[in-house]
Amino acid sequence: MKDSSANASKSTPHPPPDARTVTPTRGSSAALELRVQRTRACSGHEAKKANRGRTDNTDLSLPVSLLSDLLTAENVLLDLDVSNKRRLFEIIALESELRYGLSPTVTVDSLLARERLGSTGLGQGIAIPHGRIRGLKHSIGYFARPKAPITFEAPDRLPVRDVFVLLVPEAATDEHLQILSELAQRFSNRAFRDALTAATDAKTIHALFSTPQ
Repeated sequence: MKDSSANASKSTPHPPPDARTVTPTRGSSAALELRVQRTRACSGHEAKKANRGRTDNTDLSLPVSLLSDLLTAENVLLDLDVSNKRRLFEIIALESELRYGLSPTVTVDSLLARERLGSTGLGQGIAIPHGRIRGLKHSIGYFARPKAPITFEAPDRLPVRDVFVLLVPEAATDEHLQILSELAQRFSNRAFRDALTAATDAKTIHALFSTPQ
């Protein structure tokens, strides 16, 4: 009898299997998708907390943004000299202060607060840290690659090499979940992961995320 999770990792055109009917193995594409689902669930809980106590019916979610709108070539940061996730977040925060006028303290605190809910490391050397930022008007994406992989408490215990950092407005409800879903689809695609691993310049990496799947 063939292992269903192994088949899932090879069958990239099909959606990941339902987590209730299969137990993904560490490092498989199914395990990667399951981890993203859990990450989205934690973020969904944050969304409910952010809107708890509201009495109006205003829809605070923003229009869905494509990754090409979120990630500019300038926000692709390669060969970063960082040894841990906190230092990585500090560099992202400084870049965000220079480019978007965001408070570095608010950015770092938001990203670390999300990590305390559970690591955003997905396995297979990938992480998608994200946070709600007070004063931010639209979602921002960064792709970051350290000089050497860093520890992210990923489920497969492997260090992380490729990091997509997502910053969203404090009042956003569904937008960042939709973005996470699109990222999950891309990172669950082995051909995409292989192409990303092979890419060594910002222009190529930006094009990978901008190309429709």
